[in-house]
Amino acid sequence: MFFSEARARSRTWEASPSEHRKWVEVFKACDEDHKGYLSREDFKTAVVMLFGYKPSKKWIL
Repeated sequence: MFFSEARARSRTWEASPSEHRKWVEVFKACDEDHKGYLSREDFKTAVVMLFGYKPSKKWIL
């Protein structure tokens, strides 16, 4: 199913400056090796830090 471009735009949002700072801070904390990306394990840690729960293996794939 394809969405029209106008409909797709209506579903987008932008992070507030404080949210963006928090995400950058969490990314930097979880990217311990300074790879520039998060491994699956790094990503799980980031989700816990941001949202307070551990995602399931199925959700991470």
